[in-house]
Amino acid sequence: MADPRWPPADRGGTVSYGQHTRPPARPQPWPGPEEPPADPAGPVPPGTATEPPARQEATDGSGMVSVVVDDRAQVRTVQISPRWRDRLDADRLCAALLETYYAAKQQAVGAFVTASRAAREAGKPLAVVPPEDTPTRSRRPPDRTRDREAWLRWLTDTIAHTKATMRETAELAAAIDRGPRERTGPHGYLTATVQGDVTAITGDTRSIWYASTEDLEQDALAVLTSGDTPAGS
Repeated sequence: MADPRWPPADRGGTVSYGQHTRPPARPQPWPGPEEPPADPAGPVPPGTATEPPARQEATDGSGMVSVVVDDRAQVRTVQISPRWRDRLDADRLCAALLETYYAAKQQAVGAFVTASRAAREAGKPLAVVPPEDTPTRSRRPPDRTRDREAWLRWLTDTIAHTKATMRETAELAAAIDRGPRERTGPHGYLTATVQGDVTAITGDTRSIWYASTEDLEQDALAVLTSGDTPAGS
């Protein structure tokens, strides 16, 4: 017997695909503490934290989808309410996942910009924890006349960081030049179109409708963390 909640437009065995698209992402590596993004107008409010929060969470308008990213806008968790079918159809779930993903990333970038401005106005270096697989770089060079070994370590790390940033930028540009590609989750319910970043999330609406919430969450996390963006960028 057909599920009475199944959207009427999809009855009769017609298969459609949920999709929400965005333009290809531009090759723009995550800013480092010494090259923050351009400041918006206006002073930073007093008491603004000089370090970005470790996590940002965004929730879609229905309250059914949540995405958590770290302070470098990398997706950590995706949560879908077990009752998502009460508020969304399968098409809208795909759109909600993509919209919430971008909202969480934008929050992380905004928090970074605000913290970098507050740190500079307070005369403090911005504390940014680099990814585990990215060469580290000290915020300020040590005094070469006092500790030559520390200065050489700083110089080596700085060169490695610069090379890694150049490599990430080249990889992003090459990914966009290659054109869009697809990435499917482990359970096969969700597929992301990737060109620099995720630009669309699609899937068979009937399969999505009857899939378990846990499987959908695992698929969403996989397609949102397997883009062209280099790990740790």
